[in-house]
Amino acid sequence: MTSALHQFADEHASVSLDDAVDAILNAPQALTQTHLINLSTILRDRMPEGVKYDASFDLMAEVAAQLTMCRAMRAKVMTAGGTPLPDVSARDLKEVVTANNTLFQSVMRSHERLVNLDRLRAIEAATIAAVKDQPKDVQDAFFETLEQQLEAIT
Repeated sequence: MTSALHQFADEHASVSLDDAVDAILNAPQALTQTHLINLSTILRDRMPEGVKYDASFDLMAEVAAQLTMCRAMRAKVMTAGGTPLPDVSARDLKEVVTANNTLFQSVMRSHERLVNLDRLRAIEAATIAAVKDQPKDVQDAFFETLEQQLEAIT
């Protein structure tokens, strides 16, 4: 299946790719579950070799992408106001809503962790900036106290 997807992508690469991508970004609700899975597979398989999941990896962008996927899944079975679409069965609605809720809970946990990490980084940067402006003896005293505090909690 993946090779067929790659072949299709290669054959259609010259057809106004910018227009196609813009259409997808502007109307994600038009994508079916199959479209989302296929796009995810193609993008994952075509990820450049140099991309690593290290400190430079943008996890916030990944969380945003997952949130977009949640919204796209929800848009396939209900209106923006929460009313089920007429051609969607109760079973399909339940399955999508259940899957969407599970994914959304995971996204929110990840988002909460990321916000907390960003907050800690900001506190660290502010602390370093504040200490940097202090006289050497104040810096030394600060770092000695900090080291003692860190040893006590580890």
